[in-house]
Amino acid sequence: MDHKVNGQGHLVLGGADAVALAEKYGTPLYVMEEEVIRAAMRAYRQSVERFYDGKGLICYASKAFACKEMYRIAKAEGLGADVVSGGELYTAGKAGFPMEKVVFHGNNKTPEELRMALDLGVGRIVVDNFEELETLSALAAENGVRPNIQLRIKPGIDAHTHKFIMTGQIDSKFGFALETGEAMEAVKQALACPSLNLTGVHCHIGSQIHEVTPFIRAAEVMVQFMADVRQETGHTLGELNLGGGYGIRYTDEDDPVPYAAYMEEVSEAIRACAAALQFPMPFILMEPGRSIVGEAGTTLYHDDRRDGIPVVTGSHRIVIGPGRPHRQDIPRLDFRQRDIFPQQVPRLAALAGHRHRPGRRFVRPVGQQEVVLGLVEDVAGVVPHAAVDRHIGPDTRDFLDRPDGVKGGPRLAD
Repeated sequence: MDHKVNGQGHLVLGGADAVALAEKYGTPLYVMEEEVIRAAMRAYRQSVERFYDGKGLICYASKAFACKEMYRIAKAEGLGADVVSGGELYTAGKAGFPMEKVVFHGNNKTPEELRMALDLGVGRIVVDNFEELETLSALAAENGVRPNIQLRIKPGIDAHTHKFIMTGQIDSKFGFALETGEAMEAVKQALACPSLNLTGVHCHIGSQIHEVTPFIRAAEVMVQFMADVRQETGHTLGELNLGGGYGIRYTDEDDPVPYAAYMEEVSEAIRACAAALQFPMPFILMEPGRSIVGEAGTTLYHDDRRDGIPVVTGSHRIVIGPGRPHRQDIPRLDFRQRDIFPQQVPRLAALAGHRHRPGRRFVRPVGQQEVVLGLVEDVAGVVPHAAVDRHIGPDTRDFLDRPDGVKGGPRLAD
C-alpha cells in the first residue's frame, strides 16, 4: 500500500497527519481510511453485477472491523453484513443496518443470541451443528416465526493457508462434514423442521488465501452437493454462500490475486458446474472482510521504551509499548507479519508489549529507521478486539478518516 508523507516527514492517512492523531488521541490507535473502504466495497458489488448478473449479495464480514460507522458505510454501499456475535448484531441494529441483509454466523451461538436474531428479523442464520439446529427450531416455534437458514458445510478443501485459519477441512470445528454423510443428514433434519426455512448452504474454506483454485474447487463441490440434495430429497436449494477468505498484502512478498479475478473465475466454474448438472444457477453470497478493511487500516503505537531488548539475530530490537493487557493477538495473527513504518532516526525495531504476546514477532521493520513517536503498522490487525472479546476494551481507539478530516473519535464503536 502506498503511503504519503507531508512536509514534516510525517505519515499522512486520509489527509490527516498520523503523528498529530497519535499525539491528540493516544495509542494504540486504529485509523481507517473511508475512501479506501468504500472503493473495495464498490469493487465487490460491481463484480456481482458483472459476473453474476446482479444475482448475489456481498456481505461485509464485520468481524474484521465492527463499529456503527462501518455498518453505515456498508449500508450506503449496498452491501449486506456478516455478523458473528450478539455484540455485532446489536451494533448493526443501532447503526440502522437493514436486518434482512444480515447473515448471522457462529459455531457456538447462545440461545440469547438466537432469540435476539429472531426478534430483530435477521435475514439468514447460518446453522453450524445439530444442537443449534434443534435449539433454533424450538425457539422459532416458540416465537411463531420461520427464519431463513443456511447450513454450514465442510467441503473438505485444502485452502493452502496456515493451519490456524483453515476451516473447510473435515476435522474443522465449523459446520457439517460432507464425507461422513453428516451434511446430508443435516439437510434432511432442517427440511423436517416446520419452523425453519432452509434456503441454501454455506462454506468458508479459510482465510488469507492467495490462490483461486481452492475457491473454484469449493464452489464445484458445493454445487454438486446442492444437486445431490435435489436428487435425494426433491428440494432445490436456491442460495450458495461461499464465505470469504481472499488474501491481502501484508508485506511486499505477498502477491494476492486481484479480487475481480477471483470473482470471474469462480463464477465461470459455478456456471459450468450447474449447467453440467442441469441445476439452476443459485443466488450467490460472499463474505469478504479482511480484503475490505485490511489495507484501509493502520495502527499507531507509541514507543515508550527506547533502549529496547537485543534480539539474538542482531537484525531487530524489541520495542515495549504501553497499555492494559488485552487479548488482541488471537492465533491467526501470531504468525502474520506485517510491515511497519517507523518515524525518523535510523534503527530497526520489532514490536512487543501488552497487546502482543512476549516473544512473538508481531511485525517486522521496513527500512533503517528508529521509532521516535511510535510504530505505524500497515494493515490494521484484522479480526481485532470485537471478535476476540465480546466486549471491546475501554482503552482502544478507533477512527475513520475522511477527505474532509477525521470523523469520530475514541470509542467510535459506542
